[in-house]
Amino acid sequence: MVNLGEQYLTKELIKLQEQTKKMLNSEIMQERIKRDKAEMEQAVKSGLTAQEVDQLTKRIIAVAPQFFPNIKEEQPTAFPEPETAEQIIETNEKLKQLLLKLYEEGSCDFDALWEFSDEYRCRWRNGAYESWTEALEDGKAKSLVKGKRITQSIKDLQAEYHKKYDRNKDALKSPIIEAKK
Repeated sequence: MVNLGEQYLTKELIKLQEQTKKMLNSEIMQERIKRDKAEMEQAVKSGLTAQEVDQLTKRIIAVAPQFFPNIKEEQPTAFPEPETAEQIIETNEKLKQLLLKLYEEGSCDFDALWEFSDEYRCRWRNGAYESWTEALEDGKAKSLVKGKRITQSIKDLQAEYHKKYDRNKDALKSPIIEAKK
């Protein structure tokens, strides 16, 4: 082992470091570095998007950082402060209101009762409603099935969903999650 101040390098790591230096200084790598640098300059001249230029810059820096001492990679920003319980509740309420508004605008005419039940079950699962029953009641007031108002009871609508589940659960947006045994 070799002591480099606070670092200790094994002979294998030293050998690997020397091989890496040798490879980077090889003619092929020097050509590659020049070509990548030229590509970057050409990209800037041709007006590539900032994201593309940034990706190319990172690629070049990763290959040979010693040739670009003036280019510094951005350090990641610190994580934001964790939200308080009140902020989380407030954010969830805002999300719920936005979902309800989105769903109100998206009410439509369904082809089948099971499809209606599945849609509102999915909306409940996404957090727009407190319960599936509440979702179905709200949906009955807003939606149609084959151009007609929905008059079936909540139990009938849930039964339609379960019939479809029994026949072809892959067709559903929100299948029942079964507990593992």
